[in-house]
Amino acid sequence: MAKSAKKIKKSRLYPWFALLEMELSKSEHETPETPKGKRGRPSSGLVRKKIGLYQTEDQLQMMDSIIQMLEERLGRKISRGTFISFLTVRLMILLDSQAGPDGKVEIPEDIKSLTGFAEWLESIE
Repeated sequence: MAKSAKKIKKSRLYPWFALLEMELSKSEHETPETPKGKRGRPSSGLVRKKIGLYQTEDQLQMMDSIIQMLEERLGRKISRGTFISFLTVRLMILLDSQAGPDGKVEIPEDIKSLTGFAEWLESIE
């Protein structure tokens, strides 16, 4: 059984959503009076590592379609990296809802494939 929304907000991972929100809204709070720093892209408030990612054209189209829907709803740009970060944290919150009494997250031993993992995730949502 998944945690309630209230418990999710208290989870150790929930603050990551708040950090992503703050980072996305950072540019909205800048005013013309804000002194300009160095040229180029401003540094992020979150320390990140660059990773490589390979996806099929279909997977990219699916991701871009979801990102476009979110951008239209939220009224701001969302990068693929931010979207993947969001999905990672959301999946971990879901997995945390299945943690044992010791707080350790374990995937059942009978899961032997990504299809099995997907089916298990659907059963706990």
